[in-house]
Amino acid sequence: MLQIFLHWADYKMTTPRDCADSYLEYYDRTTRPADRQPVYCDTKLASGADRRTTSNVAYLRLFAADVHLLPHFRVVYTPFLTGENRGKRPP
Repeated sequence: MLQIFLHWADYKMTTPRDCADSYLEYYDRTTRPADRQPVYCDTKLASGADRRTTSNVAYLRLFAADVHLLPHFRVVYTPFLTGENRGKRPP
């Protein structure tokens, strides 16, 4: 199975701890509320914030009440194979 590893290389919120003004959401597989992971709206990410998806799809949703409140982030993603396909090239 193909999965994705997400590493937060850079992350900065313009209004820390104010989730009403700006936040970043991460969804695994679909954008259904059940697949939403923790919402990021703090000044910096806690250690262990890097994510490994359970599927080959990840969604990042950025929200800001105003263009001047847009957070800044940079994500490095790495697709990888697991299970019996490990070490093989994807089709």
